[in-house]
Amino acid sequence: MIDFCSIDEASEFLAICEISKAQRKGFSDFDISDYPKLMSEAKSQAGDRKEDIDRDLKNTEEQLRRMEEELFYKALDKIMSEGDGKEQDIAKMIASDGNRNQIKGEISFLERKLSEITNEDVEKIFDKYEGLGYIDRTEGVLKITSLGSKILGGGFLGKIMENLSKKGIGTHKINEIGYGADVSKFSRKYEFGDPYGKINIQKTLINTMERTGGLCDLTIEDFEVHESLYQAKMNTGIMIDVSGSMKYGRKMDAAIETALALCELIRTGYPEDMIRIFTFSEQVKEIQFWEVANIGSPAGWTDIRAAMKSFRTSVTIEDGDKQAYLITDTEPNYENGGHVGFSNAMAGVLEESIRYGDDEITLNVIMLDGKPNLVKFARLLAERNFGRAFFTKPQNLGEAIIEDYITSRRERVGGGYRF
Repeated sequence: MIDFCSIDEASEFLAICEISKAQRKGFSDFDISDYPKLMSEAKSQAGDRKEDIDRDLKNTEEQLRRMEEELFYKALDKIMSEGDGKEQDIAKMIASDGNRNQIKGEISFLERKLSEITNEDVEKIFDKYEGLGYIDRTEGVLKITSLGSKILGGGFLGKIMENLSKKGIGTHKINEIGYGADVSKFSRKYEFGDPYGKINIQKTLINTMERTGGLCDLTIEDFEVHESLYQAKMNTGIMIDVSGSMKYGRKMDAAIETALALCELIRTGYPEDMIRIFTFSEQVKEIQFWEVANIGSPAGWTDIRAAMKSFRTSVTIEDGDKQAYLITDTEPNYENGGHVGFSNAMAGVLEESIRYGDDEITLNVIMLDGKPNLVKFARLLAERNFGRAFFTKPQNLGEAIIEDYITSRRERVGGGYRF
């Protein structure tokens, strides 16, 4: 994990961040002045070239000074010999000289070159980071490499952990619903102190009916709670909404940064854990961790059911606890290749959430929009399987998920943060 212990590491992180954002925005309208770190590096790359330009500029300015001095004396001699000239005629005669005006044009050209960044300067930056192995440019397509993504993930994680450490891991306040998925299908008798959220309602009511023949005499002896599971491995999924609405308000940037940070946390802190990443809009795609930095501009409708199903089926035969983070800012509206509207899509999503419960997968819904209908949707979806609903702003997304992962992992399988 990068902790910015050296200037070089911090510098590389900032530069790769800006390259990733430029790629996501599209290079067709790339303006290096929009990227302070790249602009600074371009100026540095142009140093040798500008030294040559500055030398040429000074030589040309000296040439102009000598020429104007020579023209002045020639004009003065002419006026004195003719005897009817005026002082202002000297300035006119100097200004009308063609060679002088040509040299002034050369000076203006050199001054512009001295202040501008050229394509050659920008290319030198990309050549540098390609040489370091952080980016790849094959057939004109620029991508962040696996090594570059690790640099990004370490940088984002370092910033998040620094913020969390100021208030203590576990003290970051978020809205949450449910009690997690650290329960099995098996249950036991209720004991004093057991969380009410783990009560097995179905088994409890069956006990009452078997004892009394009805439901009118419920006693504490009838209550049963789900047994907790403690396993050494955590199977985690991140489902990132890349539909059109995510392009606004830094939502896409925040989702990418968070996913990279979580991948780096698991890679360096919990290597026995597994993480899978899915992007979804009208289609679902599973990607490798390093491809997160190369996610393009958001577009399209939102098929949440397909995304949930993709992760669920991918971990069906995996051992250990299973949880998913669904990052979105809108309601489902797309299914089976067509736009079906919220009501129809919601039915499919709720059906999938029931399957999550059957397969003991926690669904954590991270909602980046606080509209009442979206809040209701997120809560309903999370409550179906003892999951949680988070309502947060993009700037707090990373802290919310990283803290939740560390805390929930400690509660489920034991073991604290290892850095």
